[in-house]
Amino acid sequence: MSLVPWRFDSPYADERNSPVRNFCLAGHRLAIVQDLTSGPIGPAEGTTGRRLWSAGFLLANLISKSADCLPAELRRSLSIGRQRQRQVLELGAGCGLPSLVCACRGAQVVATDSADSLPHLRRSIDANASLPDQTKTSIEVAALDWANPNKELLLGRDWLAVIGADLFFDPAASAALFDLTLMPLLQSRPGLVCAFVFKRRGLAGEAEFLDRLRQAAGDGRLEWSSEELQPMPEFADPSQHRLVTVRSKGCG
Repeated sequence: MSLVPWRFDSPYADERNSPVRNFCLAGHRLAIVQDLTSGPIGPAEGTTGRRLWSAGFLLANLISKSADCLPAELRRSLSIGRQRQRQVLELGAGCGLPSLVCACRGAQVVATDSADSLPHLRRSIDANASLPDQTKTSIEVAALDWANPNKELLLGRDWLAVIGADLFFDPAASAALFDLTLMPLLQSRPGLVCAFVFKRRGLAGEAEFLDRLRQAAGDGRLEWSSEELQPMPEFADPSQHRLVTVRSKGCG
């Protein structure tokens, strides 16, 4: 008898260089589409968000399991979101896996990214045609420029939670994300919670964002915490990832 590798149905199958990756999460078989265009030392300029990185998978997996380390408000939104018509906002959605998992868990989701990334994000979401209609229609795709955000989208929705993975790369982008997108959200909606997962790379963008968090917490404008995620040997570099949770403290 020959041995068949345990791969096909594994949610952790190593398909990092496949144009389509499949995962078993939240009770569904989900697919995401990747753009594997590469430059001489890695992804071509502008394609970084068009492939799934480990932080995106880890965030999706935490949401799939409704893990205890996630904010309680976010875990509740995964079961009551549709009934209350309150929404989860994903920033820098990329291939959209965390948004897909939120929708499968019962939330209304708006997956956002830069305007030039939206065609790829839509292709990735549309690759899941076999999902129930109620799940597919609960995902909205929208452009969101952190430096010049659409105020109607950002402040005109009844957000319950904000999520994102690997958002902190460039210092200028991290500053815009915090000052012009995240803080207006937190100041406009008491009780809003955010959950961000990122791989620790020692980048200037990470320091920029975390320094701003510390300063805002010191000023009493928000609360935040950070914890290292438990190792997951099936995926790359799990011990180098952290979960950052942010909570608003009231209207500004």
